Amino acid sequence: MKTTIKRKGKVIGFVIIERIGKPKHGLMELKRIEVKKRYRRQGMATRLIKIALRKIKFRKLFLTTHISNKAALKLYNKCGFHIEAYLPGHYYEGETEILLSMFREDENGTA
Repeated sequence: MKTTIKRKGKVIGFVIIERIGKPKHGLMELKRIEVKKRYRRQGMATRLIKIALRKIKFRKLFLTTHISNKAALKLYNKCGFHIEAYLPGHYYEGETEILLSMFREDENGTA
């Protein structure tokens, strides 16, 4: 699922979220989020994530990012993601990835 955000009719950012496994499992991954440079630090990425969250049904949504990507970590924390694991050398030697996730509660209050 791809969600975009536009200004003056032009796409200035997008987020891609993919289902992992069977729909009944409710597992999804935030694969990519991007906002054009001149529109960064204006809340566009936060808006994109919030719009996407309203469109999808999930039990667990997860993503990975570099530990050195402080802006991304701040964004994901603000949007409700929590650190689940540290993955040293997962993609690149000498670089630690962080696995972040969020759970959506159902109407019974369980994740």
